[in-house]
Parts: sequence; C-alpha cells; structure tokens
Amino acid sequence: MREFRTVLVAWVVILCGFWVVSVAGEDDGWGEWEREAPTKRFILTLQQAERTIACMKSVVMVVNGTYVGPTLEVDEGDNVEVLVLNKMNNLGATIHFHGLSQRGTPWADGTAYVSQCPIPPLSRFTYRFNADKAGTFWYHGHQLLSFTSGYGSFIVHPKEKKYDYDEDAGVVAFGNQYMESVQGLIVGLKSNPFAFPGNPQALLANGKGLFNCTAFSECLTCTFGDDCRHEVMYLEPDTKYLLRFTNAGILSFLTLGIQGIPMKVVQTNTGTLKPFKTDFLDLGNGQSYSVVIKTPKERGHYWLQAVMRFRENEGIIPARVLLDTTTSQNYPKETPSVEGFPSTDDVQFSRKFMNKLKSNNTANLNPEYDQLWTLVSSQTKYLNSVKWSLNNYTFQFPGTPALLANQYGVDLRHVSVSEPEMPYDYFTPLAEQGLSEFSNLGGTRFSPKAAACLSAQISRRGVDSVLNATSVPHSRLLTQHILACTITTELNMLTAEYGQRVRVVLQNGLNFQDESEAHPFHMHGGDYWVLGPEMPYDYFTPLAEQGLSEFSNLELNMLTAEYGQRVRVVLQNGLNFQDESEAHPFHMHGGDYWVLGRGQGIFDPEKDMEKLNFENPPLQSTTSVLPFGWTVIEFLADNPGFWLLHCHIGLHSAMGMGLVIAIAPEMIPDIPGNHHICGEVTVNKVLKRNNCEARRPIIHLE
Repeated sequence: MREFRTVLVAWVVILCGFWVVSVAGEDDGWGEWEREAPTKRFILTLQQAERTIACMKSVVMVVNGTYVGPTLEVDEGDNVEVLVLNKMNNLGATIHFHGLSQRGTPWADGTAYVSQCPIPPLSRFTYRFNADKAGTFWYHGHQLLSFTSGYGSFIVHPKEKKYDYDEDAGVVAFGNQYMESVQGLIVGLKSNPFAFPGNPQALLANGKGLFNCTAFSECLTCTFGDDCRHEVMYLEPDTKYLLRFTNAGILSFLTLGIQGIPMKVVQTNTGTLKPFKTDFLDLGNGQSYSVVIKTPKERGHYWLQAVMRFRENEGIIPARVLLDTTTSQNYPKETPSVEGFPSTDDVQFSRKFMNKLKSNNTANLNPEYDQLWTLVSSQTKYLNSVKWSLNNYTFQFPGTPALLANQYGVDLRHVSVSEPEMPYDYFTPLAEQGLSEFSNLGGTRFSPKAAACLSAQISRRGVDSVLNATSVPHSRLLTQHILACTITTELNMLTAEYGQRVRVVLQNGLNFQDESEAHPFHMHGGDYWVLGPEMPYDYFTPLAEQGLSEFSNLELNMLTAEYGQRVRVVLQNGLNFQDESEAHPFHMHGGDYWVLGRGQGIFDPEKDMEKLNFENPPLQSTTSVLPFGWTVIEFLADNPGFWLLHCHIGLHSAMGMGLVIAIAPEMIPDIPGNHHICGEVTVNKVLKRNNCEARRPIIHLE
C-alpha cells in the first residue's frame, strides 16, 4: 500500500505541473559537494532464501544471493550510487552504510523511521552520497534485526597509501548465527512473557563457521563442506598484509588473535592510530579495525581465532580463519585451542587495549564544551517485557521518520535533553550581576506536578552537569519550568491543563551569605518522578533495592545540538536484571567522535574530567562501554540531520537502547524527490508544502 502511495504522489504531481517530479532531476540526492568527481555505481538485491550456514539450514536475508554481500570498493572522494532492489515479498528494508558520515546527505543514512521510510516489498531505492573519508566501513540492514545477515564490507581506499604493507588482504567480517529466524527473535523480544534468545549457536567469519552439535539439544550433522567449514585465506609467506576486521554480530563482543603472528593496529574504522603491536585485539559489535601482519617465512597454517567475551561462551566454537601460506591447500584436521586468550570477564585487558588507542593526529581539543550529556544504560521493564533504556527511557521508533517529519511539519512530540537556558549565574551574588536582590510579590503560576529537591551538592558538581542530568527526555512533555531556589514571598502560582506532563528543574541559588543550602521540596496533591540530579541513584545497585521503579518510559528519545557546538557525552554503564553489568558498544550515525577516556565505577566529573585525553584521542564511530564502567566521547555538531546513537548489540538496540540526536534541523536541505512516504507524511502534505494542489480529491491511504 505504501508503494501505491508513492506512485500516487507522482501521478498527482504530474496533474499539477510536474513540479515535484522535477525535484528528482533538480535535486538528485547528491548533496552540495563537487559533482564532477567520479561516480561508482552498485546494485544490491535483497531476497529471502534458504542457506546452510555453520551446518544449519536457515531462511536468511541474502544480498546478491549470498549470506555476506559483495565488498564494495571505491576511492576517497568518489561519488557513490547504490541501487537497492527489495525483492522480498513481505518485508520492508533499508541499507545503512555504517561509519560513513553522509555529510550533506542525511537522507542516505539508511535508518528506518529516522532518515527514511523502509523500502516497501518489491520496490527499489537509490542511495547517493560521497565517500569523503578513507577507511573500512560496512553496510547492513537497519530495521530491527535485519543486519543478522545480508551485510557486506565497504572499503574506501585513501588517495595515498598510509601504511607499510605489501598487499591488502581484504576484510574478515565476523557474525552470529541463530537457529531461530530473525522474525522469531523479534517476536521473542517483544512477547509477553519476554523471551531472550541467548547466545548464538555459531560464531562466523565471512559467513562461515561450525555449529557445536553436542552443546545443543537440536543436534545437526556437522560435516566439512563448502557450507560447513571455517573460512580460508590463501596468503604468501614473508609478506606484509593489511588485514581489516569488522564485527557484524548482533550479540557477541569478540577478542581475536592470530596463532604465532602479532598484529600491528594502525586504524579504527577511519581514524589513523599511532601503531602498536598486540597479540590480541578487542572487537566490539559494529567496530572495525585495520592491522598489518607479516606472515612467517616458513610456509604453513596459521589460525586467526575470535572468541566471545563478557558472556558465558561454553560450547561456542570460536570463529576461525585459516591463513594458509602453503601450496597444497589441504584443510588441517585439527584446530588450535584458545589457551592464552583473555578470560571471559577480563575487563582489565580490554581497558588496557582500548587505552593504547591514540590518534596519529593532534585533535586540538580542550576541556571546554558547549553541552554535557550523561546517558545511563540500564535494563528496565515496559509492561511485562524486558527492555534496555538510557536514562530510564526506552527508545521507540516514530511512525514517521524524523527527517520527513522535519521537512513536512509533522510534530514528533519530543523534548530535548540539552541543557536548559540559564537566565543568570545562580552562584554569583545577584547584585554583582546587576540584578535586583528584591523578590516579586506574587504573579507566578504554579504547576501541580513538581520535581525533586536539588541539594547543595550542586555546588560541588557544577551547574552544567546537574542541569543536563535533570533534563531527561519525555515525548509527552508539554511544559518545562526552571525554578531558582531564591528567596520569594507571597503566593506564586503556575497552572497546567488537565493531562499535561510538566517537568520542573529545581535550580539552587545563594543566600545572602553567598552559600547554597539544601532545600527539601514537598508537593501536595500527588507524587512526582525524580529525574535528577546527576546521580539520582546508585547505578550498580538494583533499582528495586533502592525503592526505585524498574519500569521505563517507551518513547522517542531525542537530543538536540546547535550547529558548531561541541557536545561531550558521558556513557555510564548500569545493571541488567541479573545484577550484572554488560559491555555496550555505542555507535553514532552521521560522523565520528573522539573517545576522550574511560574508567571503572561511576564517573565523577570533578575528578575524572581532568584525566581525559584532549591531545590525541582516537576517532571512532563505535566504541565500547565496559562492564561497571564509563566512557566519555565528544563530537562536533557540524553535520545537520537526525542521527541515531545506539548500542550496536542488535538485540539491545531492538530492546530500545538508543536515541536520536538532532543536529541543526533548520539547516537540513530538502529531501530529494525519490523518497517513499509513510506515517503522517501524506500525499496532501507533500503537495501543500510544494504549493501544488490536486485537481481532484486524493484518497488518504493509511
């Protein structure tokens, strides 16, 4: 039906003068860069098919007929055109180009219900963008768990060779394979009662791996063959290779090593690093790294192995790649052990590895920032289903993509968690700011829903962090008030209409001794939710034990940043319902960020902020928050658009662990005319915005 709506738009537009139809010709989706650059064109065909993966027959999404799609290779600066044909009969789809900034082309990001409507079944869509930076990227579906299969690598070769190597060996893309279908996994995550699928039955390398028959009750016959074996790469001895790794798995955090061959880590997905050698490399979900290896002079078999960590991995066969430098091409009968690998819960190894990541370029950062956001990840409940949340809000994709809603005037009914405006400096005496020390008598109207006491500890942590922490998003919030705790008299009154949700930031100030006091606020007529201050609870003690609700709000979470702002984000880990803290790899669409630092426990802005790396932090689009720890990132808001920030463990993302960052929405250019419409963006809205009226009534198709 959505496809029909798209056709109807074109037909009605033809009736009123071809105006919108010509949009595709006038604005073809390329953006504002130099269009004279070479254009590389590709076609990706999405289908459902039965394949034998890791000895298991499964119905999966394939790209151009294969479980792992073709590697797309372009040169830095090329224009790219990717025609996606959705030949699935019953599923919509999108393709996200993971790690590419989509600068100037936010509509090509490929995130369902954020940057575009899904491509309807038996329809097509063309992505056009510029490959403005070199690196190792990948593409995958971005509608719930659609990237379980059907992903592929996307390599942007630099204009000049950056590293010392002889040959580019290509990409090893690691993945997860479940016996259950993607649709079955989604049903379990959304069912009542909740059903988590647990660990994958197999770890894959380039779509190949082995299923451990003895570890599961559903025993399958595991025999070697083209569809039931480890991946093999044929290399030459005594040769330096550039080898690229990507973790496309929907659950498994991996650590990998090569038998008898050290790795020199040289690049994140796009950021060049100060090279360092290591025997083991951490690869969080969604991450990519490039390493240089040198094969031994002696011909032989050398195993690359990847093990799952931070989860119980008993019975899971490691993902393996045989690096074969012989001429016999005989597959060895025995595989090596993983003795010597970091243990499953060795957080210390991971922290040391990640702390070695230093940019090869000076970032010229400083401790100053424009906005500070603190995002706390925790497992919560919604109705009888288990969810993941950020600041107790579980992400719900809107029915109308944010990008389309912005252009066509659809109210997403969101609030920003940016810092509210400060009318004055609350911790400088009023007289010193030229402000009156006298209060007004009455006249202010009071809301029947207030917020909690903001204690004098604000003077210790600073106003910026507290203001940010109290600004937790809620899509049905209609009014926000900032109340300074200064001395007032008489009757102050605020009003609220029936059913409104009102957020109140209780901001402390000074007494005439230039001190800040604690003020316990009580509200008559009902209870209120406590959304701040910065540490409203102990993140590592179960919520129920602290008398706090385990239930989250199911909403569209959205943060906003103005163009050119520097936004610093504290990613603070919390607990799941097993009182455990998990590793969470956070991926940001629309560009990279600097990883300023990480640590264990609860982030203390007074002590930890000064320890951050402002000189040469690594540039990444995905980084991990380790169990019981925190990670601080910073980005420059210079790419207008609506960009998803989410945990790249697919199961966690599907359970609501994410939010949208809106960067300078007023600066987003018009969307090209080749987009599908859905949700509240109707044919009439498109025509009205383009000042074009239909000459006959348009059927409302919902």
